[in-house]
Amino acid sequence: MKDYRSTHLVKYEEPESVSYTSIECLPFLKGKEWNQGTLNYIHALRPSSIRVTDGGMKMDARCWRVTVLVTDDNKIKEITQEVEVGCIGFDNGYDMDTAYGV
Repeated sequence: MKDYRSTHLVKYEEPESVSYTSIECLPFLKGKEWNQGTLNYIHALRPSSIRVTDGGMKMDARCWRVTVLVTDDNKIKEITQEVEVGCIGFDNGYDMDTAYGV
């Protein structure tokens, strides 16, 4: 990890093994209305697709998809993104989530 300490940048070395998980994103949008302004922040995540739902979901994995969970009155409850993670020191994404309390 110390190899990445720099005042400018260090080329990122891709890990040999990867897994998948979902992470919470953009927590400052919780409670805000789902609208064009909040969609602009979703753009920063570079999603492969976007799903907006009040809770019903198909359990199909789509890497980089962003899910916006909204209330009945169109307020954001949570934003998550399905992601690829490195497995350096872990067997899979679940083990990593468990270790970090995700």
